[in-house]
Amino acid sequence: MNEVVIPEMPVHGKMLWPMGGDHVMQATGNLPDRQRDLVRWLFFHSAGKGLSMAEAADAIGYDPTNVGRVMRGVYAGNMDKVCEAIERLKGIEEQRANIVKTRFVLTTVAKRIHALCDLALIYQNIALVYGDSQIGKTEALLERARIGGRGAVRYIRLPAAASKQGVLHAFAEACGVCATFKLDLLYERIINSIDANTLVIVDELHLAFETYQEKVCVKVLAMIREIYDRTHCGMILCGTNVAREEIEKGKLKLTLEQLRRRGIFRLQLPRVAPWSDRVAIAASFGLEPPEGHARAVVDEIVQSSGLRAFTSFLQAGGKMAANRKEAFTWAHVVRAYDTVKAYSQFPAERG
Repeated sequence: MNEVVIPEMPVHGKMLWPMGGDHVMQATGNLPDRQRDLVRWLFFHSAGKGLSMAEAADAIGYDPTNVGRVMRGVYAGNMDKVCEAIERLKGIEEQRANIVKTRFVLTTVAKRIHALCDLALIYQNIALVYGDSQIGKTEALLERARIGGRGAVRYIRLPAAASKQGVLHAFAEACGVCATFKLDLLYERIINSIDANTLVIVDELHLAFETYQEKVCVKVLAMIREIYDRTHCGMILCGTNVAREEIEKGKLKLTLEQLRRRGIFRLQLPRVAPWSDRVAIAASFGLEPPEGHARAVVDEIVQSSGLRAFTSFLQAGGKMAANRKEAFTWAHVVRAYDTVKAYSQFPAERG
């Protein structure tokens, strides 16, 4: 078989790999499932970390030329041996990620979102997730993307005031495709980097409705719908309740009907995090469920500012306890909250 030479292209602005994510997806499409998933993982994981093909090859103990042939589907050697080497690297990388990753707690909200991701992928359908900000949506989706691996999951965060070009560039980065191509070609390359075994997560969907032109919003959402239609991937569309209102009741309701009908699975999250989620997060810091005044403070934090603020106050309380060389208790969290609250209020002048 003649080896196809593909011009070198940048990933994340650097000349790192002599092929893009779409080339790897197409070249590995006929491999057995395990080999396909591992080869794709090596490319997307390495490119996502800014590693060159030579660095990725060194990490698995192979020559860069042979790794290039593996990625192009023309490797004549023992693929099982290559995949064993990739699997060893994947195991090490997962262990490292578990050590250094930010604190993540599998709350009831996260469990529901992860289950929905699995359903979307299994049934190759669109799933819609709606909920207020700071409820834990993005954290759960990022963790699902981490677990699934860059070879199987594409996480895309819509840019603010999303334009068609901006959204395409966000998709291109997630798909390991150079964003310097003309938009039509870039779109086709994105399509080719996604298949029926891919979970595509589009986060911050409500930002599509903040564009200054309605027709731009329609084009962006129609493009996302067409990506689903042409790839038969599993797709998660996640946004605040603004997105739900616009899709179901807004003035573009009829225009967006095709998108809404494709969303067989729909998850409406609660306005505030359930008590069990607050307890689970507190337990990850070594704290028992709060009682009395501490519980009232927790309720006030979560209801006014959400889970991220709650986690921030737990971290602040833990740091305060460490600095004082004291055992961490709810008293430190309450003190941290009272301090922030005091600084947030301008003192009244005396007459």
